[in-house]
Amino acid sequence: MRNKYLNLIFGDTQFGFRLIAALFILLALFIAQNKIKAGRKNLDVLLQEKQQVLLLSARIPELQTRVGMLQEKVKALEKQPRKITFALKGVIINKKEPTVLINNDFYGEKDTVDGFVVIKIKPNSVILRDQTTGAVTEVPLHPEE
Repeated sequence: MRNKYLNLIFGDTQFGFRLIAALFILLALFIAQNKIKAGRKNLDVLLQEKQQVLLLSARIPELQTRVGMLQEKVKALEKQPRKITFALKGVIINKKEPTVLINNDFYGEKDTVDGFVVIKIKPNSVILRDQTTGAVTEVPLHPEE
């Protein structure tokens, strides 16, 4: 009986080739199935990443609004004038050119004092512009200091 089966398998060349072909097909299907499983895992990872990107992109307008608000706050802080460390002692207004006495030195309009430009000299105050921030400040007269 055993010889009959061996003869059947190996004696008939067509059947032997068919058996070997079937084994190769089974092997190919096994390899393909493993590759399909690996590909599906990769697709699942990509899908999760895509969902995270979509969630993040939905928040982009909200984040842009927040960044814009923070930029406005920074600009507002930059526009705040620096503390003035000098005292305005007196103002001389004449027909030619108004002059101001600051820390015992005389300055005219468009002169620079400690990083501030004298924009306008008034009878009781001086308008200064900070050269670094561009902020404009009016300094009152303090003759008693």
